[in-house]
Amino acid sequence: KDLQQYPIIICGCPRSGTTLVMSILDSHPDIHVIPFESMVFQKIDGRFSHYNWLNIIILKGYFLLLLFFNKIKPSSIRWAEKTPLNILNVNQINSLFNGKVKFINVIRDGRAVVSSTHLKLGNFVTHELWKECVKRSIKYKDLPNFLSIKYEELNNNPDVVLKQISEFLDL
Repeated sequence: KDLQQYPIIICGCPRSGTTLVMSILDSHPDIHVIPFESMVFQKIDGRFSHYNWLNIIILKGYFLLLLFFNKIKPSSIRWAEKTPLNILNVNQINSLFNGKVKFINVIRDGRAVVSSTHLKLGNFVTHELWKECVKRSIKYKDLPNFLSIKYEELNNNPDVVLKQISEFLDL
C-alpha cells in the first residue's frame, strides 16, 4: 500500500490520553495506526551506532517492516504512530522526515496524569516527567506541524477539538 501522505506522530506524557487520540484517528478510513507503541523513534541519535546515517537507515528499515507486517486498511493514505515519549524527540523525528510529519501532542492535567494507574505498571509517571513533557510541548508550540490538544477539552467539547484535529490533518 502506498501511504503517500505525511505521517502523524501522537505524543505527550504517558497517561495523558494519547491512546484515546490513537483510537479516534484509527477510526478514520484514510489513516492506518500502528496498533502498539513501537518506540521506534526513541533516541534516534546513537541508538544502534555512533554513525547517525546508519541509525537512520536501520530505523527506516525497522519501520518499513512494522508497516509491512500490519494489515493496512485499503483506503489508508497515511500512517500514524503513538509512543507518548516521542514528545522528547520531536526535533529528531521532524528532521528524519524533513518536516513532512504532523505531531499531535496531548496535554492532561498533571494531577490526573500522576495519579493515573496503569493496569500492569501501577503509578509510574512522576511529576518531573509530566513537567518535562509539558515543557517540551511549549517549546514546539510554534512549529506549523505541531498541534497540542488538551485531554479535558477533548472530553468536554469533542466536536470542537475533533474539528481542530481534522483541519490540522487536512481531513
